[in-house]
Amino acid sequence: MAGYATSWLANTFGGGSYAPSTTYPFVQPDAQDLSVTPSGVAVVADYYDEGHRMFGMYQNGQVVGSISWNCVGGPTHLRGGYAVTNNGTYIYIAVYDDSSSSNKINYVQRYDLNENPSTFSGGSGGCSNQITVDTSASAPIYGLAASATELYVADGSSNSIDVYDANTMALKRHFAFTNPRRLAYDLNTNTLWISQGGANSSFAGNVYHFDVNGNQLSGTITNVAVPHALAIQPGTGYLWVADYGPDQNLKIYNNAGQQVGTFGVQGGIYSGTPGLLASNKLFYPVGIGFDASSNIYTVGIGAHFQSDLRAFNSSGNKLWGLQGFGYVDTGAPDPATDGQDVYTTFEHYKMNYSNLTTGAGGGGTEQTWYATTVDPLKYPLDPRLLDGFPTVSQVQNVGGNKYLAVTDMYSNSLMLFRFNGEIAVPMAMLTRQSFYYWPTQPSPPWFWQDTNGNGNPDSGEFTQLGSISNAQDWFLDANGNVWYANVTGTNAGINEFPLQAINSSGNLTYSPTGVVTYGIPAPFNQVQNVFYDAANDVMYVSGYTPSLPFGNNEPYGTHSAGTVIARYNHWSAGNRTAAWTANLPHNPSAGITIRPWTVAGGKIFAGLFETQNNSSGQVIHNIYVYDASSGASLGEMMPGVETNYFMGWLDCNQTLQAIQRSNGEYVVFEEEEVDGKVTVLRGLLNDFTQY
Repeated sequence: MAGYATSWLANTFGGGSYAPSTTYPFVQPDAQDLSVTPSGVAVVADYYDEGHRMFGMYQNGQVVGSISWNCVGGPTHLRGGYAVTNNGTYIYIAVYDDSSSSNKINYVQRYDLNENPSTFSGGSGGCSNQITVDTSASAPIYGLAASATELYVADGSSNSIDVYDANTMALKRHFAFTNPRRLAYDLNTNTLWISQGGANSSFAGNVYHFDVNGNQLSGTITNVAVPHALAIQPGTGYLWVADYGPDQNLKIYNNAGQQVGTFGVQGGIYSGTPGLLASNKLFYPVGIGFDASSNIYTVGIGAHFQSDLRAFNSSGNKLWGLQGFGYVDTGAPDPATDGQDVYTTFEHYKMNYSNLTTGAGGGGTEQTWYATTVDPLKYPLDPRLLDGFPTVSQVQNVGGNKYLAVTDMYSNSLMLFRFNGEIAVPMAMLTRQSFYYWPTQPSPPWFWQDTNGNGNPDSGEFTQLGSISNAQDWFLDANGNVWYANVTGTNAGINEFPLQAINSSGNLTYSPTGVVTYGIPAPFNQVQNVFYDAANDVMYVSGYTPSLPFGNNEPYGTHSAGTVIARYNHWSAGNRTAAWTANLPHNPSAGITIRPWTVAGGKIFAGLFETQNNSSGQVIHNIYVYDASSGASLGEMMPGVETNYFMGWLDCNQTLQAIQRSNGEYVVFEEEEVDGKVTVLRGLLNDFTQY
């Protein structure tokens, strides 16, 4: 097949729409809570989703609906909440609106079991199905529970449990409780279980037993490190508690608070071979639920902004699982395995490229989620966990070792990792800005190297480094050298940190003061992106020129790839004369600018920042392809019918990666954040027809 096909990675489904749809389904990211109806509809709450599925509905391994589109704000509102419950008649969701920094609001909304708004007298909001709990909220609502007659709300802003009539939604009473988090209502005893958190929205604390009028009962549970979810098992009346701490499992208690069992392997996904997936190895569980058939449901948030939904029968055998892992990320193929191993920022996938399905209903069948590469318990300061939206940029193999390179949305930082089994261990970081919650760091910009090999930043491991103060783009070449483009300043142009050695820990090491500055090669006056092909000593550069300069209407300032791309042969031998130059598509006023680009197998793939669509919403311009030997334009690539010809914007500087496999096939990976996946375009590219 000469052309190319569309597939995807990092989501069970491929999506294909800006609006939540069962026709073009996807699994939402950022799972925060779970409630399961008697018929087995799992409702997953999340706080933020650009695909607007903040309260997704799943059954028997399929997407069956979404509450978020109805009344949470529609296409202009991307915020959901942290709690959901149902009483067999209604679904109740907590909505946290923090769009105003000075006036955060907590709402609770009610729906029937078919996701339709359930109105009531005095109901507010666009669907008259809403109550306002806090108008100046200091924290979201983290817990909801409901009986047939009462709704219980964990009101952390008021340090109380608020009790509403489940049918009229009128406030009936409240009782004091400091830092309430999760709630579970026990029908058999007409009592509540309440988990208590700590400062800064922490869930670490005990689980307490109360009657519904606020009187504390015996049976306090103290042996759960981080009780992140509570649920009552029908029939037995047992309380199930999700332990988000090191045990990564579910603990089971009788109504006296005595532990009677567990569910899931102790240690979760970090038991046995750390990171390696198994059906009974849970992954940061945040929600538990049961249906009327005694099936067990769990949802985990994974390492960061993810959703891992699993269903088990009453014997603990897995029935199905769904994942939404691809928000603001791409895939980096491992060249050492011919692209059969692909890494996202947090996950490792095995690819069976022979399992290609095409046409409507096809796609996504090559991927198998194999392992996670992040261990927050062992490496709590892993920079991937603390950056808002990290995105993988490369996998390279140097000296027989595999390394992972990760950047952030705007390429402010480069994070480098070595592998210990499946876990990627932090080993170095360059950044031009203060890095969130790292306790030990000088004023930026700085270079951190893990000199003691413990994978955590320690004092004495940082070097302030003015030479990266205007870095725009980072590239780890196949020899382990780090290249970057400085947009302006004394080191403007192309710069390199040559690899010094691989130390006893397996870390790539560099001299922070050993940067090599190459300046700005003609015809450029501002360099934006670099790609160095070490095997052939070829440098590819994009940026601006005097005749096609940087303009004031560039989207996101300096984060465009520029107006021109060029190739320089024999770069390390000293050549600075371009073999060719080519103009990139560039019309910012019409939303046409190139943001990420990459090189593979003699071709350059350049992605539009703002994907261009026709009047029907179908993508018509996405990736431009050039001949790397001549700069000639070859054609265009864009998603096909498998994902409804749909593509979101490329929000990140380096979210386009590619490989040419040994059979000649090209595989291109690109970020697609709306439906929370990595779009995969693959084919021989003898022409640019879709099949």
